[in-house]
Amino acid sequence: MYKKKYTEDLFDSNIVLNNLNLSEKQIVLDVGCGSGYMTKNISNLIGKEGKAYGIDVDEQLILDINSEIKKPNTKFLCEDITKKTSFKNSYFDLIYLSTVFHIFNENQIAYFQNEIHRILKSKGTLAILNINEKASFGPSLDIRVSAKELRKKLSFNTTKIIDINEYFYMQLFEKN
Repeated sequence: MYKKKYTEDLFDSNIVLNNLNLSEKQIVLDVGCGSGYMTKNISNLIGKEGKAYGIDVDEQLILDINSEIKKPNTKFLCEDITKKTSFKNSYFDLIYLSTVFHIFNENQIAYFQNEIHRILKSKGTLAILNINEKASFGPSLDIRVSAKELRKKLSFNTTKIIDINEYFYMQLFEKN
């Protein structure tokens, strides 16, 4: 069984989910899904006709999650969003990335953007959750990304910035 080592106990996931504006029949990707807790929550909100995918680069983690979670509208895959994935062009309505962006170097950011542009539908949403500079936990301050820096690094239109709690913010982008 997968042991929690991610951020799921550090913020109220309902605040995040409410701000993602999920609806039935959507196709959603959770990048860097970790334990899969947000993918599972998303799958409950998009209904039987929706699809929730969770991806992570940790193959053993994905194997463990797949042995535990068996939902017809949910799939977990070992994929790297900074490379070409197995997903079809313009497939996703929403792509969610939680506390992962800070690990990308400049080349990975460029590949990440290209892949997001390829697999996200026109007018689709990219949601990035980050740890802010006030938190005494998380990545070192020199690699954390503020909302302003994130806007500069990405070529998507920012539609909303939400303070999740005193330590986390989520920035929503729209693909043109």
